[in-house]
Amino acid sequence: MEMLANGIAAICAFIVYKILQNFIVVKSVKNLWGLANKKDKMIVSKQAFETISSICIFIIAIFVFTYVEELIENYLSEREERNI
Repeated sequence: MEMLANGIAAICAFIVYKILQNFIVVKSVKNLWGLANKKDKMIVSKQAFETISSICIFIIAIFVFTYVEELIENYLSEREERNI
């Protein structure tokens, strides 16, 4: 039960990370430290991006984990009631 909830939370965390990459650009040599930013994305340092993504991923993963765990527990309890 917890393995399924952990797996779904990990998938959601990966999706959140990819969404953040669509809206935030990290300063690096590849994009001339943000000067070659053709899209209107927020330009941040690598440390700031890691902090923002870590906080967002943690919050989303906790919510998804608890929600999925509750859904599974409700499903299992309903299934037990039907068998009794």
